[in-house]
Parts: sequence; C-alpha cells; structure tokens
Amino acid sequence: MDKEPVLSCTIPTKINDKDGITYFVKGLILAEMGDTVKAEAAYRKCIEIDPANPLVYHYLGKIMWKQMRWQEVDVYLQKALQTYLAPESFTRFCDSAGKFITDQNPCIRKKWEKSYYNRGEDYFLLADAYEKWNHFSQAAELYEAFIKIDPAYSGAYYKLWRLYERMGRFEDAEEILMNHDTHCNGGKEQLNAFYERTTKALPTSGHWHYRAGCFQYRVVIRNFEQYSGELFRNQPDEAINSRRDNLEYQSPVILDLIPPIMGTNESMDLGMGISTPKRSAILYLLKADQYLTDTNLIADANEKIGNVFVALQAPQKAYPYFQKACALQGVNASTRIKLVDSYDKNYQFRNARKHLDTLLMRQEIDLKNSLLLAKYKTHAAEFAGVDSLLAKAKKIQPYPTPELYELQGRYYFLSKKYSEAFSQYSNYLTLKPMDGSIQYGLARLSKLQGKEKESLEWLVKAIESGFEAYWVLQLDPIWDTERRGNSKWQKICERVQQKPLYDSQLEKFEDSFPKTE
Repeated sequence: MDKEPVLSCTIPTKINDKDGITYFVKGLILAEMGDTVKAEAAYRKCIEIDPANPLVYHYLGKIMWKQMRWQEVDVYLQKALQTYLAPESFTRFCDSAGKFITDQNPCIRKKWEKSYYNRGEDYFLLADAYEKWNHFSQAAELYEAFIKIDPAYSGAYYKLWRLYERMGRFEDAEEILMNHDTHCNGGKEQLNAFYERTTKALPTSGHWHYRAGCFQYRVVIRNFEQYSGELFRNQPDEAINSRRDNLEYQSPVILDLIPPIMGTNESMDLGMGISTPKRSAILYLLKADQYLTDTNLIADANEKIGNVFVALQAPQKAYPYFQKACALQGVNASTRIKLVDSYDKNYQFRNARKHLDTLLMRQEIDLKNSLLLAKYKTHAAEFAGVDSLLAKAKKIQPYPTPELYELQGRYYFLSKKYSEAFSQYSNYLTLKPMDGSIQYGLARLSKLQGKEKESLEWLVKAIESGFEAYWVLQLDPIWDTERRGNSKWQKICERVQQKPLYDSQLEKFEDSFPKTE
C-alpha cells in the first residue's frame, strides 16, 4: 500500500522534557531532508525520554540498515520487534504519550500517527541485514517466522528460497517453493524458474533433472487440456532441442500489481512461464536417464518419457522408453501393459504378443489385453486357448459390448464357424446398428453360407450405412463370380465410387517427429 504524502511540520525551538514524540517527528523530518546525523541524534533523544517508544527503534534501525551498520541494525531492529504495538495498543499509547506533545501541535501528532508501519518491515530489514552480514541461519529463521505469521505473503517465501539457493541448499529451497505454490499465486512459474536455475547450476545432476522432469510431467497430467495443443505434428525435428517454442507466454500476474518486498522495497521476479511442459519434461528426463544411477528412478524416468510421447500423439517415439523401463523394472505390470499398447499401435505385433504371454503367465493381464491376446491368437490361427479367453471375458464383463461381439465374430469367422460368426455380428448390430463394416461382414458371411439374396441385402445396408471401400469391393475374392456377370451386384456397387489415392491436402502433409536418440 502506498503511503500518504509526508506532512511538513514546524518543530518548536524548545521541546518539553517528556515530549519524546516531537523528538521522533523531528528525526523523521531530518531523515527526509537527508540529514541522517541529526536525525539519528533526534531519535536517540526520543529513546532517552521514552525507551518504550513503539516506532523509534524501527526508524533508527532503518537509517543504520541503509548505512550497512549491521551490528547496530541487529540491536535496534531486534528492539523494534520487542516494542512494536498492535493497532489497538498503539492507539492507547498515542492517547497517553500525546499529552506531552509540546504546545499540543496537531501536525506533530498527525505525522506521528501516520508513521505507524507494518511489523513485517522489521522482519525483512533485519533478515536482509543478516544475509548481507553472512548470518544466514538467523536470516532464514526470521523468514520462517514471518511465513508462520502470514502464510499468504509471497515475499517471505521468495527471500527464503533464494537464500537457500545461495547456500546450495536446493532441497530446502524446493520445499519452500512447494509451500509457496500451496499458499500463493504464481507458484508454478516460480518452480519452473527454480528448476531451470538448479539444472544449470548442477548440469550433471541426475537427481535434479529428474525432479525438474517430474514437475513438468505433473503439470502435463494435471492440466492436460490446457496444453492439449502442444503436439509434435508438423514440427521440425529440431523442435525437441529447444525447451521453449515461439508461443508468447503471458503471466497471470501483472508486474505492476506485484508490490515490492516490505521494508527493503526489493522487486520480485515472476518466475518463468510454462508453455511447453511436455517437451520440457522430455528434455529434463532424458538428462536424468543419462546421469541417474538408481535403476528404479531410471525406469520411472523412461516410463514418463513414454507417457509424454503418447500425450504428444507420437506413439512411434514412445515404445523404446517403455521398453527400457520394462527391462529395468520387469515386475511393474503397468509399464508392461503400456509397452504392449505401444507395440500394438506401431504394428510390432510379435513383440506385443510376447509381453501379453508374460502378463497371462503371471496372471497380471487385464480384460482389455486378454481380448487383445485373443485377437492375436485368432489372427495367427492359434485357436487353442481363444475359447477360454473369450469365455472368461464374457464372465467378467458385466454387460455386453460391441468390442467383445466383434472379436467373437472374428474368431468364429476365421475358424470357419460361419453360423456362430453371423450370430455374434448380429448381436454387435443391436448395439451399433449403423456400422457399415460389420454389415459388410454379414454380407460376406451370407455369401459363404450360400444365401445370395441375404448377401446382397446386407451389402446394400452396408453401403447405406457409409461403407465406401471401393477397392475392397473390387478385390475381395468372395465376389469373383459377381464381378464377372452379376448385374444386380454390379449395380449396387456402382454407388461406391473410386477415390483418389491422395487427397490434395494429404499430398502436402508431412508428419515429422523430433529425433531424441
């Protein structure tokens, strides 16, 4: 809060012997004029008259603080903390001591009352003196004490974490920053700046790169929608090598609205904006992987990198990190499941199958991956065991799902049990009646069962539901006879037109991803 304009009062030539207040105001006026020697003398006269004066030690200590007289600052500001009065008590003191003001000068009294200050100034002036005097522990104790008094005041946290950083006590600094994030605005930005400074100060510390990466990772996970546009699509490969992109970051706190630290009037910086946490997480965690020695932490760092690449819609970049994490921490079934999913998305079905078998053997496989294993076995014509997997899935699943019906239909179809396959696909359509691909499957099944009329009826329904795979119709061997002379079939298929192999937009589309190896 800005102070009101300073009052200009005339000091009487002769001051009453018991009038400490007028001597105090005289000291204020002399200090404002820059005559600190005479101001100090006036303050000392005030103390001589009234050693319990609640303001004089602060203002005298402030003169000494500006002159870097640390030993005297220590004495006088400690005394200021002892003699400080709460507002109600200060009012009573004014009424009592005001009776001795020379000639009851109203200007003197008003200037005295306006000089009441926030007690926090004593804490910060004295702590700053201790810092500059290299009495670091005493400074830290004062900042800690003020945090307990006012947990919402960011200045105390700021001074304390910067002090701990100067002392190389990064763990303590991080703890203070975490508390600051809990109680004050701008905590994430300050933590971001802290990890940037710390990893630069300790460039080969796997621990601090890991901590920084975990921080960025938490930002991503807890605020995913806020950063959902941060993808690697259409970005040059070197994008990963830059921690920040060209997005202009706007701080949520306006600089002009951040008051300086009380007492010392120091400015606080706003920290560092977080605009690309996924990329920053990857960079930090790659460094952590390079310098860490604890295999559990290395495994966790690699799993997090894989998770972030998945969030960046770059699944082909994810699986090597899940692979390393799984190799280092094979007991973690969650990592193995992520590795299976990553392999599956990258068409590495043989590798995925190997880990699915491991999960099954260890009885750690979940329902989703049980169905995936059943799908792999079906496509590999390994029908032994598929029945048990599907039966267990049906027993576990509390309600019918299209995915289960589709998989059962596929299993029966590939094992040439066409009637059972038709039944399962029909069940699927009760849940998703407009799925053209399943309707096309029923057209094929009808044809295989010799039901020509039903086959064409299902083909019409598939096309009406959006089935438009022109080349499937032209190349599917099941329609070889119809393509040679069935005019009715040909007329139906005329409704599906050939599309160009490449859309004009797709011709220019490049989907490049950053290289991190």
